[in-house]
Amino acid sequence: MTLPLCEKEVMTAISDKTVEQLHRRLDQLQVLLGGDSLLSLTPEHQRSLREGAEALSRKLRSMKESYLTIGLLGGTGVGKSTLMNALAGSEIASASHRRPHTDRVLIYSHEEATLSTVPLDGDALPWTLVGHRSEAIRQVLLCDLPDFDSLLGEHRERVIQFLEHLDLLVWVTSPEKYGDGRFYEFLAQVPKAKRNFLFVLNKTDMVFQNESLEQGYQHLTGLARTFQAHLKKQSLDQPRLYILSAREAILYEPLSPWNQFPSFREEIFHHRDAKQITAIKTANLDVEIQNLFSALDAEGLSLSQFQQGLAQCEKDLEDQRKSWTQTGADAIQLWLARRIKPAMQSYKRDPFHLVGPGYSLALLLGALQRSASFEADRVIDAAKLQPPEEVTTSFRKRLEWVDQHLGHCLLQRGLPSAFVEKAQGAINVERRFESLGENFLNAVTLYIVEPPLPAFRLFKAFQWISYGVLLALLLIAVGGETAWLNVLEAFGVSSALQLLVSFINTLFGGKGLAALGSYVLLNLFLALRFYRRYGVLLNKSSQKAVDRLRQSLSNAWANSLEGIFRDLRKLREETREKMAAINGINDSSK
Repeated sequence: MTLPLCEKEVMTAISDKTVEQLHRRLDQLQVLLGGDSLLSLTPEHQRSLREGAEALSRKLRSMKESYLTIGLLGGTGVGKSTLMNALAGSEIASASHRRPHTDRVLIYSHEEATLSTVPLDGDALPWTLVGHRSEAIRQVLLCDLPDFDSLLGEHRERVIQFLEHLDLLVWVTSPEKYGDGRFYEFLAQVPKAKRNFLFVLNKTDMVFQNESLEQGYQHLTGLARTFQAHLKKQSLDQPRLYILSAREAILYEPLSPWNQFPSFREEIFHHRDAKQITAIKTANLDVEIQNLFSALDAEGLSLSQFQQGLAQCEKDLEDQRKSWTQTGADAIQLWLARRIKPAMQSYKRDPFHLVGPGYSLALLLGALQRSASFEADRVIDAAKLQPPEEVTTSFRKRLEWVDQHLGHCLLQRGLPSAFVEKAQGAINVERRFESLGENFLNAVTLYIVEPPLPAFRLFKAFQWISYGVLLALLLIAVGGETAWLNVLEAFGVSSALQLLVSFINTLFGGKGLAALGSYVLLNLFLALRFYRRYGVLLNKSSQKAVDRLRQSLSNAWANSLEGIFRDLRKLREETREKMAAINGINDSSK
């Protein structure tokens, strides 16, 4: 019976120029990944790319190594250790029935080999080194890896860690396990050139147990074809497949005609010159490079879509800006009418700039109105000036619309959720709404809660002059013309006493009472006029404060909108820089 084997492919070694280009691209990639993370990449994915770039850099530096690292990979119970012993021709690996068995990497190499390409870290990657003196296989490093499907998670991790150091992978399975889905799932994840895969169906001597020779051959042929069909589903159309029994190769001589162990051993240990080894390494590098930079290319396409989504959202928001500005002005006007203007009326009861009878009248009216202390009236509680719910709802709804519309513009382009989170994080509705509220409160505090009261110096001076003139007229009327002339002509004690006597005589007479009554009435009249005038002045001053506040609140809302545009433009610029960096990496490969 002849079992199908694939033909060996001719591979071309990587050139020095290509190595230089790859080094440059990997350096650029490290710089790119060393800054802020690419928008759609999780920290784990970013770290994976960095580690991949570092691994590729190491492999490029070791391209001229003449060693070929071959790994035996398989699940539990498939006979990897037995196969390792058969290849070595001695028992270098234990073949216990206890599972999982292989818990460390076994390296079979020439005693004089330098293992610079393999990280022999006893803590992170346990290993055992077995040496030989065969010059025929000096250039081969044969590694037996832990079972990839072991229930112990650390075994799987060790396998994954070691994969990057392998040039050829020998996938070992058995008639009982070749159909295990975990085998093919793991196979698809290995970043190696498929041309560098070899497949071994081990323990096939079991097929001939309790069966006739003819039945055994039929069964074996069916196994081979089924195995090939499984591999074909993994895009391995012509796999290098060996049907063998490592156990038979150890125990019996000669081997059964169907046992392809000699061919397999020749494939593993046949002499390869430096050019051939480099070509094998190159094929793996091509795959790893493609995997590494395909993620970067995909990121570049996503960034382009991301930028378009941001631009669309910015345009849609610009269309809403004028309407939203007017809506904000209307909401602010409602707030002023309901909360601010009524609070400003308290200034009418503040007698701070009234003097004389006007001050007394203000005190009396304040008492009648059961007003609290006037000092308290001059300091307004900010809590009473908070915007009504419909006002806050109006602003919040528009900020939330930006958040939702931004997500829609991005998601409709099929972008990863990381882009949406990045964009929405830049907008940050809650932070922006809180900031808007703080700006509103600061404006209210500045113009309303603790406003600098106008000096009203001319108004106070006019009051003092008016009340002074009335008092002078009263004194002249009560003192009499004669007494005042005597004081003016010859001021002294005698003339002053005469004036005082004239005051007393006149004050309790009809003329004095009439003058006093007129004085009181005129003072009351002036007090009322000044009180009303003071109210008008305070209203004007309050209105100016309200107008300034209205403008300040409108500016705060306009600045909040502009902040959204600014953050969107900043995000687009960041995206443009990332795209330029990715394009620079790709251009360096040309």
